[in-house]
Amino acid sequence: MADQSEETMEEEEMARQSQEPEQRSMAVVENIQPSPETRDLVRAENTQMLENQSGQGACLMANQSLALHRIEGSGHLVVDHPSHCTFNIRQLKPGATENILPGLEKLTATLQRALDSAVKPTGSGQECTPPNIQKLDNSPQAAASGTSMQPKTSDDPSVQGAHATKDPAQVAAAQVAAKSCREAIATYYRKTGSYVKLIPWEDDDTKHIRDIFTELTLEKSGKKLESYKDIFLQKTRDGDCINQAVLNGLAGRGKSTLIDKMAYDWACGEALEQFELVFVIRMSAVEQSTELVDSIFNQLLSGVTSVDKNSLSSFISHNQEKVLFLFDGFDEMKTQALDEALFGSILKTLNRKKDRECFVVVTTRPSHYHKLVTRSLIEEPFTQVKVEGFDKEDIKKYVKRFYSDEHDKAEGLIRRIKSSNVLSDLAKSPMLLLLMCILWREDSKLPETMSRIYSEGIGVHISQKN
Repeated sequence: MADQSEETMEEEEMARQSQEPEQRSMAVVENIQPSPETRDLVRAENTQMLENQSGQGACLMANQSLALHRIEGSGHLVVDHPSHCTFNIRQLKPGATENILPGLEKLTATLQRALDSAVKPTGSGQECTPPNIQKLDNSPQAAASGTSMQPKTSDDPSVQGAHATKDPAQVAAAQVAAKSCREAIATYYRKTGSYVKLIPWEDDDTKHIRDIFTELTLEKSGKKLESYKDIFLQKTRDGDCINQAVLNGLAGRGKSTLIDKMAYDWACGEALEQFELVFVIRMSAVEQSTELVDSIFNQLLSGVTSVDKNSLSSFISHNQEKVLFLFDGFDEMKTQALDEALFGSILKTLNRKKDRECFVVVTTRPSHYHKLVTRSLIEEPFTQVKVEGFDKEDIKKYVKRFYSDEHDKAEGLIRRIKSSNVLSDLAKSPMLLLLMCILWREDSKLPETMSRIYSEGIGVHISQKN
């Protein structure tokens, strides 16, 4: 009787063990739950590895589960028994749900082919592993090192998510490249980049940005921003950060100088500390097919040999939220008739086809605004900022800075501008106000039209240089 009871118990235990893998698999599949505080659209691919219990040494892949969950934050999924499964986390562009199903169908077919090719008994007692699936190492050595029960993640660049496994050597190289790049461009912004051209077409007539920069009037939806820093604080109605901004303003309103001031403040540690790297890219040197990293090296890192191009590109791709691009002068691009099929990575960054988590600020004149804000380039959500130039107080500050050693000259010009509605309106433009300062210094007189201010101001400027 005792022997029979023991045999019955042994049979029940074997039956329980034979069912346990399937139960564990179902537990993993059924218990994929999004964290309650999260919301980004993420796809989790779960592949359960089970050893064949038939004794023939083969292995098989249990039911594959493809699930769509909306989460936010880091992209964590709460999963039971994570040691038994392999996960690939893929982040998808918000609003791209219409493109998901074809991808899922393709992936399902790929998994099915892998399954079909994997379930092949070898007859030699050796285990087989389906392609692209890493088998868990349950050896005593692995258990001692603590690696046996760790879930694996994909190294495939196409499956890179918030927590994708990276080669430690590549990560280290990317960090070194970013550090060297930061030092090089910060030095450039503090030195050469800190001198702004008073007149755009005169390369040798400059002033240090601290001596001439005056806060501009920036408006969003008709409301004045306190400073350019507010551009980076805008959120959607759902509370998500808006990481693209278009600065729209007439010629001479100070857009380029504002871009220079942003970069200078960052390099001096006075603003934008949230960004590890800030790149100023002049669009006048860019064609539609231009690659982003090439422009960085051509415009900012020319002659710098301590930065590896591929490692820098890797850092940008894996640390997008720490990178700010300042694209100055979209209206000055070399290519005017754009073809989306020919876009390089600069324009792909603008249309969020590449590095879409990077922060982007792009300046343009009103004449090109609707070429920039299109379905092929900048789309919602983005922050639209109007660069209005100077207000009355800004005009006073600018004039006093220009005539820092000539107080009487400064006061005289301020009174003259106030006396004329036309001049008061024209002085809102930093470029025209600069020309007024040049003319006033010559003989304390000002013409009343914009065309004459331009022609006479430039004439005086040239004669002074000669």
